Amino acid sequence: MWISPGRSKLIERYRALIGELGWHSVTFDGTIESMSQSHYDSVLEAVRAFRSGRGFERLRILEVGCYAHTTGYKLMRELDADVTLFDISAKALALGRRLAGDHVSGRVPRLVAGDFHRLPFEA
Repeated sequence: MWISPGRSKLIERYRALIGELGWHSVTFDGTIESMSQSHYDSVLEAVRAFRSGRGFERLRILEVGCYAHTTGYKLMRELDADVTLFDISAKALALGRRLAGDHVSGRVPRLVAGDFHRLPFEA
């Protein structure tokens, strides 16, 4: 099969992204809950160290590459933080939202799907 040079460049540029999207669409990680708890514990420790001696303004947290983990939901609940969860896979974000269902009362993090090489946020 002949592939035009322009198409070849596109395939080469987005090969990893296409693979990542495909992987998240057909697999399920059975360790999501335990890994989410471990990740949450580590992040909470870092946040507490960061906040030490600082004011109590509301935290704004952006988690890039969050997959389907529930860390952001727990941080929002426990710290009353404004949380944005970012991952390449909208399906992974939706799965995380389902898994976190019992962790959230009312508010939910902002879910954004996209390529982390081109974050759609202001500096």
